[in-house]
Amino acid sequence: MPPAPYTQAMHRAAETALAAYDLPRPATVAPIRLLNNAVYEVTAADGRRYALRVH
Repeated sequence: MPPAPYTQAMHRAAETALAAYDLPRPATVAPIRLLNNAVYEVTAADGRRYALRVH
């Protein structure tokens, strides 16, 4: 697992990126993979799921 400052920064970036998408709110992000890129599962309020990659 990468260091805590990296994972926290990537999580904040993922949550910030959600604002650019027209998803039913609230939407949640959960880490799938945290290496060179961070990949998150996004679950919208209506139950739809997406993948979000932060680089």
